[in-house]
Amino acid sequence: MKIAKRPFNLKYFLNNLKDDTYVTYIFIAINVIVFLVAAVLGVAGLANTYGAAPAFEMSGVHLAVQSELVFQAGQWWRLFTAMFGHFGLVHIALNCVTIYFFGRQIENLYGHARFTIIYLVSGIVGNAAALGFSAPGTWSAGASTSVFGLFGAMIVLYRYFRDNPQIRQMSRQLMSLVIMNIVIDLMIPGISLAGHIGGFIGGILVGAALAIKGHEHRYNVHERILAGIFTVFVIAVSLYVAYRRSVG
Repeated sequence: MKIAKRPFNLKYFLNNLKDDTYVTYIFIAINVIVFLVAAVLGVAGLANTYGAAPAFEMSGVHLAVQSELVFQAGQWWRLFTAMFGHFGLVHIALNCVTIYFFGRQIENLYGHARFTIIYLVSGIVGNAAALGFSAPGTWSAGASTSVFGLFGAMIVLYRYFRDNPQIRQMSRQLMSLVIMNIVIDLMIPGISLAGHIGGFIGGILVGAALAIKGHEHRYNVHERILAGIFTVFVIAVSLYVAYRRSVG
């Protein structure tokens, strides 16, 4: 007997969010724990020079990407750790709240494993872009590279599920949110525009490469392969540009 497959319904997913979106909560917990540990280390190591309050706000430097440290000191691990470092309470609070509201939805859509890959790879792409296209010597950290990656992974669904009115509406709303954030980035100094755009592009590419489980037939295989290749290409180009700028 042939069993009909349940059609994709975004409203069903969003209205039936389960409590098993544990990866989202794990990422929030990691961000908070790392922030607290980095804050303690930051105050202990920087307070004598800058004072306790500035040292607390600067604690993200322990994990942030910075061209000289990455290329000259060989601290490549910063491309990964920077997505968990934050500069102050407001910084981490905004990112964790955004991860909470959007992460659960995207984790339900893509599944635990694919959501994890989107979050981490988008963060790396964003950090590489921050290195390559921010002002030389800039310190960059924060979960916002991964957050913009989540936005990108949601918006790219419009390409494959444009027949779904819920996805069309959410894609437009998120695109408006992304544009608004980019405008804010341009107006407020100290925010990594390159990191945000890089994370967003990373989320689009990784989302297209992974596809939603059970709906792979909606995706073109060649597009998925190209999206994966281009993800690596974006990271490589960003790091090459950063390296050339770093060595003069």
